[in-house]
Amino acid sequence: MPFLRHRTVYPLILSLLFLCMFVSGCATSSENDNRSTPQTSPVSSATSNNPTTYPLTVKDASGLDITFAQAPQRIISIAPSITEVLFALQIDTRIVGVDDWSDEPQQARAKPKVGGIDASLEKIVSLKPDIVFAGWTMSRATIEGLRAAGVPVFATEPRTIDDTIAHIAQLGTIVNRAAQATAIIATMQAQRKKVADLVKTIPPEEKKRVYIEFSEGWTVGPGEFMDELIREAGGINVANTPGWQEMSAEVVIRQNPQVILFAKGVEQLETTIRKRNGWEKLDALVQNRLVGIDNNVLSRPGPRLTEGLWQIAQALYPQ
Repeated sequence: MPFLRHRTVYPLILSLLFLCMFVSGCATSSENDNRSTPQTSPVSSATSNNPTTYPLTVKDASGLDITFAQAPQRIISIAPSITEVLFALQIDTRIVGVDDWSDEPQQARAKPKVGGIDASLEKIVSLKPDIVFAGWTMSRATIEGLRAAGVPVFATEPRTIDDTIAHIAQLGTIVNRAAQATAIIATMQAQRKKVADLVKTIPPEEKKRVYIEFSEGWTVGPGEFMDELIREAGGINVANTPGWQEMSAEVVIRQNPQVILFAKGVEQLETTIRKRNGWEKLDALVQNRLVGIDNNVLSRPGPRLTEGLWQIAQALYPQ
């Protein structure tokens, strides 16, 4: 299984458990009856510059209603994409710990580390967080362990560009940084519109067939933001099965993509792609259209996601 959403994107699973206790008087949670289809509640106040009114109750991606008595002052993030959002919201002084993969922005590297997928419960508890922000699918076991230990956790799970924008608005509201969230979203929407305005000039018959590989042998189909990035950039994704998937080399050959995108930063991935039997005849390689996109920009549903959209559009249509 590849590293997926939040790190380099995560595979999809579901459900939820448990009540989480109050730590440092900041967040409490309650269960919801509709846990079979967990959704993150939208929060509209972050689309304005209004300060947050507390207490604030928000449903997280695991289906729990989390109540914030006040803006959290001691925050831990165990997802790189969430770390990027929190720093973009300009609350770095409130961040007391991050996961081992949180490397952007540069300041995040100096924060205390709490582990990877299986974050250290002992380390997290020792940092006395008001709230832990975590990706639900990838960190479900960790989240449940933390909640069982009385640590409040807010789970997130953005799966589309719109989800990501709503996620940034939601975090902005929770931490009382609505104005900063509004500014981030405005920049993202402007980038998105710039791409849309350029792509609409491309005739349908000229749109490029695209294969994207973010981990060796792994690609993504409809229903996830990486597929959405390809489509919004004017491409046609040759992977048409929904979700994260392993796609055989033979199927890719039959689809004959005109452009191959790969996650730049994944060790030896470009070399592996170039050396696959039969792939040298693909239109993409014959025309030298094998393009690396920064794996973190490409795969983290955070404030740089629309930069990834722009880079994909440039890769498909450099003119």
